[in-house]
Amino acid sequence: MNNKLLPALGIIIASVILLTISEITTQESVQIFIKKYSFLGIISGMLLGVAVTKYINKSNQDN
Repeated sequence: MNNKLLPALGIIIASVILLTISEITTQESVQIFIKKYSFLGIISGMLLGVAVTKYINKSNQDN
């Protein structure tokens, strides 16, 4: 598996979730929260993808 695929999927999934919540929600407080902290959610999705990739590579080397 390509090492760059999972971090990219993490970014895409986090972006889609944040965009969906922003579009569906009519509460202004939630929209303000998403506008302020959406970048952190996208970065955390990327880091989660990197961590999963390292875990998969490590488990493949153990076998």
